[in-house]
Amino acid sequence: MINIIFIVVLMVYIYVWTTIEKWTTIYRLWFKLSTPEFFIQYPKIYMYISYINFIILLIVGFFTKIPYISLSLTILMFFLTWIKGRKMAIKLYREILNSLLEQSNTNEDKETLKNTLNKSDNNILRSI
Repeated sequence: MINIIFIVVLMVYIYVWTTIEKWTTIYRLWFKLSTPEFFIQYPKIYMYISYINFIILLIVGFFTKIPYISLSLTILMFFLTWIKGRKMAIKLYREILNSLLEQSNTNEDKETLKNTLNKSDNNILRSI
């Protein structure tokens, strides 16, 4: 029973943390309007929710039948959701820039947007 609870809490954690990391990254890339309004107003609430979820996951993982595997999986998911959230934000960032490129009228704007789109993910993330 505790293993099922662990899996459910892990799935909730993956979804919540990935979404919050995506919103945080896109917010830092200056596309605040691509995040929910409540997140813009109160970003710390979302961070606290994810921290509480992580703590619950650690506690439940400690009481599973094989705690070292559960805790290792929790730590692994922490890093994987962080990476996945950033990748989702970069994808959204590129989609927004592509739509801006299609709507831009001047050649200077188009050239700037093309240069930004040609940057690697790491270079985009370094700009935040």
